[in-house]
Amino acid sequence: MDTELLFVLPKELPTRFALFQFGKTETSKGDFYLDQAGADSILANFAAHGADRLPFDVGHNMLTGSPDPSAHMAFGWFIPAVELDETTGNLALFATDVQWTERGAEMLNKREVRFFSPAIHFDAKRRITKLTNVALTNLPATRNQRPLVLSDETAQIDKEKRMQVLLDCLDSADEAGAVAKVSEFKAELSRVNQELQSAVSEAIEANAQLAALGAQVEAEKAEAAKALSESRRAGEIESLLNAGKLFVSQKSFAASLSDEQFAEFSESLVSHRALSLTIEDGDQGAVKLSQKTEGADFRAEDLFHSIGEK
Repeated sequence: MDTELLFVLPKELPTRFALFQFGKTETSKGDFYLDQAGADSILANFAAHGADRLPFDVGHNMLTGSPDPSAHMAFGWFIPAVELDETTGNLALFATDVQWTERGAEMLNKREVRFFSPAIHFDAKRRITKLTNVALTNLPATRNQRPLVLSDETAQIDKEKRMQVLLDCLDSADEAGAVAKVSEFKAELSRVNQELQSAVSEAIEANAQLAALGAQVEAEKAEAAKALSESRRAGEIESLLNAGKLFVSQKSFAASLSDEQFAEFSESLVSHRALSLTIEDGDQGAVKLSQKTEGADFRAEDLFHSIGEK
C-alpha cells in the first residue's frame, strides 16, 4: 500500500465565529436587531438553562419534533459569548469554544454544508432575546453570510480585512488603546497558531495510524498468500502421492521447495512412470533409498541435480 500521502490536511474549521453583529442584521425573513440588552437576555437565558453548551444540528432538525433519534443528534457544540469582532471592529454575539463532532467536521471538510442558521426568539421590535441552537445549512436566511469554511483565497482576503481593521483602530487610538489593540491581535495570532499546530499534530498522528494500518493489511495479505500457496502445494503433493509419483518420505522435502523448484521437481516426477521403493544395504549398515521405473534405475541426485537434492 502506498503510504506516501495517506492523509490530506483538512481546511481549518472554525472554533469561534460571529452569529450576529450588534445593530441590524438583514435576512430573507426581515431585519433583526441586537443590542446590549438583547445580548444580556441571550446570555441570561443560556445561564438559566444550566447547559454547558448549545448544539449544532442540520437544517433545524432538532426543532421539528421528529421521533427519529438521528434528528436530535448534535454535529457540534459551542458557548455563546459577546466579544469584539476583529473583522468589523464591532461587538458581536459569537459562538465560541466550538467543538465539532466527527460527523460535523466531515460535512464541513467535504463542503457538504457551508453556512449556519441561528434559531432565535425576538420581541415585538424584532430585537433578538434568546438563542436556542444553530443549524448547519446551505440556505442561510442571513444575507451576505461568511462561509464557515473559507477557500484559500477568501481566507487571505479575510486576513487582510482584519489587518486593515487593526490599522484603522491604531490610527484612531491613543497610545494605551494602541497597545491594547496590538495585544489583542497578538493573542488572536497565538490562538490561530495553536489551532494550526493542533491540526498538524492530528494530521501526523492520523497519517501514522493509516501507515500502521497499511502495514498490517500488507502483512495480512502476505500471510493469506502464503496460506493459499501452502494449501495449493499440499494439494499438488497429495495428487503426486495418489498417482504413485512421490514417496511419503519425500513430502517434507517437496513442501520445503520454492515455487520454482517445486514446479521443476513436480514436472520431473510427472514425466516418469510410477515409482517403487527398494532398500539396499549400504556402507556401515545404513539404509539407502533408490528409485526405479520400469526398464531403468536412477538416483534422485542424478534426476534432480538442478535443485540440489542429495
